[in-house]
Amino acid sequence: MIKKRFLNQMLKKSVISLENHPEYSAFPHWTYIVYKNEIVSIGLNRKYEPPITYGYHRSDDPTFIPKWHSELDAIKKWNIRNSGFDIVNIRLNKSGDIRLSKPCKTCTKMLYFLNCRNAYFTTNNNEFDCININLQSQNNILI
Repeated sequence: MIKKRFLNQMLKKSVISLENHPEYSAFPHWTYIVYKNEIVSIGLNRKYEPPITYGYHRSDDPTFIPKWHSELDAIKKWNIRNSGFDIVNIRLNKSGDIRLSKPCKTCTKMLYFLNCRNAYFTTNNNEFDCININLQSQNNILI
């Protein structure tokens, strides 16, 4: 379990770097991978055109520009050295207000298969929430 003080440190780090985020004009997200109480990787979302196999392409909308999700960015930077890690997702608007950053269904599937334990994320209520990734699978949410 990640302590509230550590979550707030990551939030502060995100607020400080807000204006330098590549998606500052849209929806900036940060994903922190935490392993043994240390941040081992930080991922950022950005416009990108990943292969359709990453699951971020919507064929029903030809104008949709695929995004490189912050979870995927953090995972790619870390190269998955260990299982049993947690992630912390943070989303801010341009004013620095906290917004919902729950992982999407595709990212949740990816995290499950990589043995992520918990996904902490910001909510629209200025707080953090948490989902247990294995529990999501047991409840058939990943299917």
